[in-house]
Amino acid sequence: LECHPFRRLMEGVVNDVVFAKLRGFPCWPARIVKMEKGGVAHVRWFGWDGRTNCGGEFKRSELIPFDESSCTTWNKKLAGRQKKLQRPLSIAIEQAREWAEAVAHRREAEAAEKLRAPCPP
Repeated sequence: LECHPFRRLMEGVVNDVVFAKLRGFPCWPARIVKMEKGGVAHVRWFGWDGRTNCGGEFKRSELIPFDESSCTTWNKKLAGRQKKLQRPLSIAIEQAREWAEAVAHRREAEAAEKLRAPCPP
């Protein structure tokens, strides 16, 4: 399977959820754990048991935004081709959705807190 991104990330932010691809594997959901100045993103895969630190390094241009459209597309592409990966991918996507929702709520709360902060004199 090959990744055909719907749109490329303009900038990666730590804790953003993305799809990334290693050769020989389908696109898989991951979260950005570190961004380097040269545009290299360090990611950690969803769907692992937590005992391993599975991840990789990717150029920002190699990452695909995580959204409903991309989730549906990768699930369909996997159907019938690599059936043994369908269940693990579904679990990984669900974990990624939960992570993305938690991060979005945290970012909204931080933005609201900044709005409530008094203006400096």
